[in-house]
Amino acid sequence: MTNLETLGRHTDHAAKLIAATIERGRRATTTGAAAVILGDLLDVGWRLPPNLGPTPPDPDRPGWHLPRQDAPAFYRDLDPLAQLAYDAGKTPRQVAIKKIALMVSAWFTVRDARAKDPAAFPGWPRDLSAEDHSRRILGALLDTGLTPPADISTEQLGGRAGGDRP
Repeated sequence: MTNLETLGRHTDHAAKLIAATIERGRRATTTGAAAVILGDLLDVGWRLPPNLGPTPPDPDRPGWHLPRQDAPAFYRDLDPLAQLAYDAGKTPRQVAIKKIALMVSAWFTVRDARAKDPAAFPGWPRDLSAEDHSRRILGALLDTGLTPPADISTEQLGGRAGGDRP
């Protein structure tokens, strides 16, 4: 199995786990659904980064942090909003659950609106399947530092966030 096939197998499985939870979920429990989604991913070997804190300080400029391009690879690959949350003291688990909850809530909002008016939310993709949306959620989680199970190496990840950590 090639590296890309291995990563594809993990992302397909993760997308199915996410889609199943979205389909069972209800709008009032998006935070609960988000916690279940994250728990399901962690149970099958996906990993959150350690508590990151701010971007490393710049030794040449006291009081400043390293520019993103000079920071370790992991920090360069993070979504800027996730890095702001980490700078403010949020943990990767808190950031992931909030991001999942927002995306699940948005999916329910668009789905419900389109049930009444198919032309609602014209900027959203026409296909609102839970499995397609689960891939968007998984992509957002990769940007916050979530990494696939350990059998995928840094080279297989193509330099994605977190791939250079054990």
